Amino acid sequence: MKKSSFILSALLLASALFTAGCSLNAKSETIPFKSNYDKVQYKMVCYFQDIGSPSYSINKKYTKTYSGKPGELTQVVSPIVEGFTLQAEPTQVPIAGDYTTVVEVTYNRNFYYVHYDTNGGNTMYSSFFQYGSKVNITQKPVRNGYTFTGWDPEIPATMPAHDITLKAQWIEGTATPYKVNHYLQHANDDLYDLDYTDNKAGRTNSLTNA
Repeated sequence: MKKSSFILSALLLASALFTAGCSLNAKSETIPFKSNYDKVQYKMVCYFQDIGSPSYSINKKYTKTYSGKPGELTQVVSPIVEGFTLQAEPTQVPIAGDYTTVVEVTYNRNFYYVHYDTNGGNTMYSSFFQYGSKVNITQKPVRNGYTFTGWDPEIPATMPAHDITLKAQWIEGTATPYKVNHYLQHANDDLYDLDYTDNKAGRTNSLTNA
């Protein structure tokens, strides 16, 4: 009986030591748990001014998703967009933990000038158009003795994101009017009087036909 009790006690002691050892090993090898929800997503949404209107519309091309920790300020960076000017730098706001944070960025549509080089013709004052709007120029330059044939470069269908200068193109007129005055000398002195006038026409820069 004593021998059996000794064996049983030894087994119980070994079991206890094994359990304690496992517990210590488990504690020393514990890996800290890192939550996948430390950061949440938020968005930047860009509004652009409509053509010829005070209203603004979202352009999804520039919608961007960011991520950050709830409570921290957003870190939105407004893009540079051709033909538009940023209305104001975006206001950075605290990030909500429910993925509902949206930072709005607003852009005004730029105006650009069309300048006119009439190339010897009458003066024409510059026009201005909004970026992307239809360029409608109906006025034509005038130059005596020449016929206007168009602009160089050609008028664009819509206004680009920069100023442009249009230069008038001319061809010589083929029926440019001119006059030939005929004078007769006085019989008794060296003075002359106009006798009659011929109204003629010819090509600009060519010799007259008197």
